[in-house]
Amino acid sequence: MKYIDVVGQTLILLACIGIGLISIGDNDWPFGAVIFLQLFIGIWQMLSSIISVSFRTNQWKRKRTHLIAAITYLILLYVVTSFIHIVSPTNVLLFLPSWALAVYYYVVSWRCVFIAKKDSNRFLPHISF
Repeated sequence: MKYIDVVGQTLILLACIGIGLISIGDNDWPFGAVIFLQLFIGIWQMLSSIISVSFRTNQWKRKRTHLIAAITYLILLYVVTSFIHIVSPTNVLLFLPSWALAVYYYVVSWRCVFIAKKDSNRFLPHISF
């Protein structure tokens, strides 16, 4: 499951980078495409985070931090956008925190898959005594 999670996140992030690079110079398309992909990666990471925290998988404390921060961000975004009805590419609240959360969760997921936990306290750590 964790491999599927990292591959899915990687494909979505690569799509965002590709769309951003392809549409340099266009004024309308990158904003809509990035918002769409941002929504998709947000839903993907929220579900992954909820599952990881529920089952207390590897790095669950960091994923819990992400989940709490993401829920706080969504509440803040709802409150702010209900009072200020401006949705534009210049609105930093739409992009900066959400992409910071996405990158943070991607790094945590990457560490779960590719960086092995080093246990130097045990002799022959693959054997249980």
